[in-house]
Order: sequence, then structure tokens, then C-alpha cells
Amino acid sequence: MEPPKPPSTALGLGWKENLKLAAQAGWVTARSLLGIFLLGILLNWGFALVMLFASAAITELVTLIILGFALLVPIVYFLVGKAYGVRSGLSYVLNRKKAGFIEFLLQKMLQAGAEKTLNYEKLKTLLAKPARWLGLLPRWVRAIAGYFISQVPFADILLEATKGQEVNAENLSAVSQAMAEKIDEKTELLAPNPLPLWILLGANALLMGLAWVYGR
Repeated sequence: MEPPKPPSTALGLGWKENLKLAAQAGWVTARSLLGIFLLGILLNWGFALVMLFASAAITELVTLIILGFALLVPIVYFLVGKAYGVRSGLSYVLNRKKAGFIEFLLQKMLQAGAEKTLNYEKLKTLLAKPARWLGLLPRWVRAIAGYFISQVPFADILLEATKGQEVNAENLSAVSQAMAEKIDEKTELLAPNPLPLWILLGANALLMGLAWVYGR
């Protein structure tokens, strides 16, 4: 008689390792987001203060410039930081446990389908409505997973990996591994891209120069 198989765990790891990986990926995401956002705050609040004290008179134009740099520009840094942070967290997970991460997503699909087995038609239905199973993920994982399935042909790769077979707890790891191998060539495209930040810094510097020349 065969011994019972241990239950599959999220991310293909033990719960302690899973919790550690989740915390580390969350930290990578938050660190990138907060770092870029704080950079935007320091640069633009500092410039707004300089404009405030350097202006001969606080005209309506000067007030708009100060408010723009103090409030609006940091929001752009937040958005750029969020995108960079999500990509950083995703890259962290994929570089360490790509197949486990995919298995975690497939487990949530099984859970959303309220089925122990998903056939081809049920898979297509869930793939067409990702919000049904993405909503079962923790919030930070949801953002990373949502970006992941939007950047790779997740549905096509899953359907190809299953080869018409049903997906269940027994073959979940094998399907996940097959998907991971097909996604390997896409991983580099998901790496964090600093170009938007450099463009933002350049545009920010240009706006500061224009505001300094014409706003005082």
C-alpha cells in the first residue's frame, strides 16, 4: 500500500518557506515603491520650499508651481514606483520559485472553480474571468499575479501544457513545471525596467528649470 502523498503547499514550499518567500517578495515590492516615492517627495518638496523662499512675491503662478511640485509630481513618482515595485516583486518570486508560484495560481483556480478537477471547458471559463481566482490571493500577491498573467500568454501556455487533460491536485505540480519551462524565455521581459524612472527624473529636472526661470 502506498503511503499517502503530502498535501501540495502554496508556492510549492513548506508553509514556513512559503511565508518567508511571501514576506521577502512583499518587502522587495514595498521597498522599491517607497524608495521611488520618497525620492520624489524629497526632490519636489525641497524644490517647492526653495521656490517659496526665493520668489520675490507669492503670485498666483508661484502658488500653482509650488502646489504642482509638492502634490502632483510626487503622485507620478508613486505610480512609477508602484509599477517598478510590482515588477521587482514578481522577478524576485520567479527567479526563486517560478513553478511553485504558477502552482499557487493554479490552486486558486481550482478553489475558485469549486472543483477538484478542471476540464478544458472549465479552464477556459476561469481563464476568461481571472478576477474570480485572483481575488482569492493576498492583496500584494494579487498585484504581482495580475501583472504576471497580463504580460505572458498565461492562458495559452496553460492550455498547451495540459494538452487537453484535466487539471487536478494529482497533476498540478507537473502542469506547473511544464508551464514554467515554457515561460522561461519570457522571464527576462518581466524584469524591473529603470527606464521610466530615468525619463521621469529627466522630465522633473526640465520642469524645475522652467519653473525656476519663468516662475520667480
